[in-house]
Amino acid sequence: MVKDYCSKHYGEDLSLDEISDYVNMSKNYFCNYFKKNTGENFVQYLRKLRIEIAMRKLREGNEKIGDVAQEVGYRNVSHFSKVFKEETGMNPAEYRSRKY
Repeated sequence: MVKDYCSKHYGEDLSLDEISDYVNMSKNYFCNYFKKNTGENFVQYLRKLRIEIAMRKLREGNEKIGDVAQEVGYRNVSHFSKVFKEETGMNPAEYRSRKY
């Protein structure tokens, strides 16, 4: 249920409070439940989801990197680039320039 919600709302400002309210759990219970059932915490999951979607957009489209960052929920392009590099080992421009 949470993963489905995130796949539809990944570009929005999603918070633990919002998600735990959505599933009618306390924030602490939700965090423990999510980690136990997925092996990662919610913030890690959302971060990976956003970066995976950004990777697809960068491979398949010609949108500006800043526009991709906004679409996947990052309001600050520098922060997006930092997170992208941490997850993929390269910045968004390097990733886009690779041939897939």
